[in-house]
Amino acid sequence: MPAVLRMTVDERRARLGVRHRLAAGARIDDAVAIADSVVALHATDPATVFLSAAARMITPSVERLEKALYDDRVLVRTLCMRRTMFVLPVSLVPVVQAACTDALVPGERRRTLAMLEAAGVADADRQLRELEAATCAAVEEAGEATGAELSKLVPGLARKLVVGVGTTWEGTVGMTTRVLFLLSTEQKVARGRPKGGWTSSATGTSTAMPRRCSTRTATPSPPCGPTDASWAAGPNGRAPARWCSGFWRTSAVKCRPPSRPKPPASPSGSAPYGSLRASPRPCRSS
Repeated sequence: MPAVLRMTVDERRARLGVRHRLAAGARIDDAVAIADSVVALHATDPATVFLSAAARMITPSVERLEKALYDDRVLVRTLCMRRTMFVLPVSLVPVVQAACTDALVPGERRRTLAMLEAAGVADADRQLRELEAATCAAVEEAGEATGAELSKLVPGLARKLVVGVGTTWEGTVGMTTRVLFLLSTEQKVARGRPKGGWTSSATGTSTAMPRRCSTRTATPSPPCGPTDASWAAGPNGRAPARWCSGFWRTSAVKCRPPSRPKPPASPSGSAPYGSLRASPRPCRSS
């Protein structure tokens, strides 16, 4: 029986450097390949995605990433893992949507309806649906528009809702914010080119999204999004899956591939070669 090949910490780091395209010899100018190598690029701050991509490019270029995001539409900025914004390849959107984003929609819709009802809006559900439809139509006609532009095109978006009544953080939120959040979370609109430089947060909103991005897979039960995103985030254990995907513990437990037994402990602190897999088998095929 052959001896178990063990991987040292240094070798693990070297392999991750190559896998994540941080090693000099692994860099590439393909924006989609860069995002795919780390599953998704963090994009809550507008500049972060460009800096992350530049660190992995042979010739750093803002224009190359913007082209992939806004012209070719092969990358999409969307809400997903850990309920934060990431940029990921279009092909991964249905997986992330089913794994992370779909679960956010019912709660956020109830929250918006509660705000409308508290503001005295009759038949809030119907009003919200009509407002969403009008907003989609306005974006479609305009081609691309910011929230401020849409609030002028769709009168209902100009409404302000009071939040946190009676608390120290009481304030107002515009319907534009709530409606665009719901529409983008349901992949009905996409975040477009910012009105300014690559560090600007004033993004436009566009429905000019590739058809593949709107193709919905059946919602897994339990959701099986951690196929790559979470199991690649750290070797073994369910904590990486929960941290990376934002799953509840039950979903992470059920979704763990059964073929990934916990490796034996190593006195040296290194891990068996087989415990680090860049592309584990999905726990659900679709």
